[in-house]
Amino acid sequence: MGSNKENDIDHNIGWLLKTAFDVYHAMTVQTVRELGFSDVTASQARLIAVFNKKSIRAIDLAELAGVSKQAASVTLSELIDSGYLEQRKSTTDGRVRLLSLTEKGYALKRAAGDVKVTSERMISAVIGPEEKAHLAAQLKKITALPVQSTQLGLSEKERTS
Repeated sequence: MGSNKENDIDHNIGWLLKTAFDVYHAMTVQTVRELGFSDVTASQARLIAVFNKKSIRAIDLAELAGVSKQAASVTLSELIDSGYLEQRKSTTDGRVRLLSLTEKGYALKRAAGDVKVTSERMISAVIGPEEKAHLAAQLKKITALPVQSTQLGLSEKERTS
């Protein structure tokens, strides 16, 4: 049976998308570590990256990151133990535990934001700003494909924003 380009791993769009994400994420995590956050894992960086509120429930943070609460649980405990997050009871409902960034967590989030800008510049340097803009436009089209948001672990609002 002959090989064709659609079956060739170097031309498989899914594989290329995943690999490109893995390279981008690894660049970001490596640079964050070089900035002094050497104890941060890729999973931890992903949760900190999506932290977008003053305080949030673990289940909501896991949903934002596109992982299950069970998968996020260990990572969140590590972030609390490492001093990046703190957990406390909600003032409105004592049964609810809320997570918030500590000063160390905010420092990591700021560093990660700076690293993201650097990573974007590196991509522009490799493929050029026009190609980067074209790539971003094409990726937005792909992310708008009609897939059930539950399959992605994202809410419809998150998937389309």
